Amino acid sequence: MDHAAAPLPFERLPEEPAGDYAALLLYRDLGPGRSLGQAADVSGRSESTLRRLAKRWAWQERLEAYDARFLARAAAVGAEAEQVRHRAQLVAFRDAQHRRAERLADAAEQLLELVVESTRKHLAAGTLLQPAQLGAGLTAAARALEASGSTAATALGVEELLEALLASEPNP
Repeated sequence: MDHAAAPLPFERLPEEPAGDYAALLLYRDLGPGRSLGQAADVSGRSESTLRRLAKRWAWQERLEAYDARFLARAAAVGAEAEQVRHRAQLVAFRDAQHRRAERLADAAEQLLELVVESTRKHLAAGTLLQPAQLGAGLTAAARALEASGSTAATALGVEELLEALLASEPNP
């Protein structure tokens, strides 16, 4: 829901003169910390005149309701902005995890190719590959492959979280 675009209702009362309503709007627009003294300075009317209008047309009650709706709307807009920011962070993290998983899988493939190539060279030369060398190469490749899988799983988990967030949002 686009709370920022929805106007806050603030109607002129029946029989409220346009000039009195205009004074109320000016007073309202001074914000929640408003005072009749501020409104008098801005409007050119006396504070006593504004006090009389405020009492006659129930400015305090009307503005309390208006301020409550205004603050609720501001909070909702802030919450929506935070959700958008959080979702963007999740998307960026997911995408980075996918890239890391791909790089780790490539590194694992390269390590395995290196072990295979080294083993072929030793066999062709008639020499034996030291078990520690073979084990270290295979262990490094296996760890890179495992890290690739974990990283890809993290990215998939974030993808599921994003899908759940989108599914829980109200449709406009």
